[in-house]
This record gives sequence, C-alpha cells and structure tokens, in this order.
Amino acid sequence: MKVIILFYFLILILIFSKIVKSSNNNNNNNNNKDNLNCHNIINDVNNNKKINDENVYFDYQNDEILKETIHYNNRLLKNNKQINQINDNNPPTQTPPPLSPFQEGIYKIRPSFPNVTLGGKNGGHSFLTNLKGSWELGGYDSWVFYKDNGILQVLNNGDIIISGPIVPTNQQSSCHSWFVNMMFTPLPKEIKKTPRKDLYKHSYQPLGSINPENWKFYQPIQLLNNSWIAIGCNHIKIIQFDGTTFQNKPLQFGIGANGKNENNGILFSIPIPFNSKNNLKNKRDYIDINVDIVLIS
Repeated sequence: MKVIILFYFLILILIFSKIVKSSNNNNNNNNNKDNLNCHNIINDVNNNKKINDENVYFDYQNDEILKETIHYNNRLLKNNKQINQINDNNPPTQTPPPLSPFQEGIYKIRPSFPNVTLGGKNGGHSFLTNLKGSWELGGYDSWVFYKDNGILQVLNNGDIIISGPIVPTNQQSSCHSWFVNMMFTPLPKEIKKTPRKDLYKHSYQPLGSINPENWKFYQPIQLLNNSWIAIGCNHIKIIQFDGTTFQNKPLQFGIGANGKNENNGILFSIPIPFNSKNNLKNKRDYIDINVDIVLIS
C-alpha cells in the first residue's frame, strides 16, 4: 500500500514540474514578446517624433501660438482697405507707391529681391546673418516670412512694428521656425543719421532716382522685448536683441532704403546677442533685415 501511494506521489511531482516548466516557458515567451513590443513602440515613437519634428511648424492643431498669430495677421490684412490687391504668388516687379508721409496703417512685408542694374546683391531673403553654422540658429543663415505672413504696422505715434512667423529661406519645411516681434521708434533729431548705401553710387541722387534725404530712421525700443520667439524645434526658446550698440546704423525706411532695389523697403543690422564661436562673443556677428514694404488690400 505504501508503495502505491509513493508511486502516485512521484507521478504528481512529475506532472507539477512539467506544469511549472511550461508556465515558465510561457512567461519567458511573453516577456520576450513584451520586450519586442516595447522595442517596437520606442522605435515607432522615435520615428513619429522625427516625422513630427520635421512638421512641427505646420501642425496648426498642436501649435496654438502659430495658429493664433497667423489668424491674427490674416484678420489685420483683410481688414485693411488701403489700396490695390497684389499678386501673392510673385514678388512685386514694379516700385510700390511711396509712403509719403509714412501713414498709419498695416502693410505687407516681402523679401527684397536684388536689382542687379542698381548694384543689388544676395537678395530673396527677409533676414540674413553673417554667422555660419550657428547651433543657436539651427545652422541656418537666411529666413523669409512664412507664406508672406509678415506685417509692418505703422502706429499713430510714428513707431513701427515688424512681426510674423519666419522659416529658413531654402528649407521652408524645417521646424527651426521663429516668430519675429520687433518694435522701433523714430530716431531723435539730435542723433546724426548716416544712410547706409549698399547699391551703386549712380543709383542715388544726383546721379540716380533714389534720394536718401526722404528716408526715415528708427531705433529699437529698449523697454520692450525685441525678439525671435521659438515656435518649432529650436535649441533655444527666445532670442532677445539689443540694438543700442548700433545707433550709428539705425533702421532705414523708404524708397531704395532696403539696399537691394529701388522699392519701398527697410534695412537694418542688429547685433546677435548670444555668445558664439567657442563662447567668445563676436561683436561683428549680426542679422540684416532686408525687406520690401508693399501696400495691401
């Protein structure tokens, strides 16, 4: 009798051991599957992040700042009934009417394209820096307003505001995008104004048609943030500019003032505020603004 009981006991032990082994194998398989699924999920997330990073700028549902900015600018543009409609698909080929005086209102900003007969060079951008390969700027050195969505506001007190979203000129799908917000006030009369003349000498009076005497000059308003605000995948959140060191080279506004052509426009050089080139700040690093100012409907 004892032998029979022992025999059955051994059989139960064998059956139990097989069950445990089978359970362990299943757990290992499940763990392997879980690990594989986790690995796949991480890859999917990384791949999606990479895809999304390349399209951050255009994801209006997730980028409320950009969406509201564009809607706000569009409302401003649509509500302005000043003059004739222009073709949004091509740069202006004729000189826009002068702003004389510089009337209060809202205007469209476009890249300044060079007139080579007048000495214009390196145009087609709205912003250009001499700093190459900057980590802070995502490695880019040239920008335009996204879909011509830049605006100039001339206030009733004479101040002007330049604003709108910008993207790299030659890679406009890049997520290294910014929202520009810069405000300027007329330069005091006591400060000497030296026009910057980037075109050929014969383009200016008395030899040519461009008269710098009719230009207006401005300086940044220091009490406010003149900045580029990151709205994409930039390495820094904001660039705040200080234009006080460039008072001898103020913003110039008028016919032929953009340094690229004879259109009504703006030119301004502003020093880059962050350290670069092995953390040694180079006072010669700057960003140029070269834009045409056109009337809108």
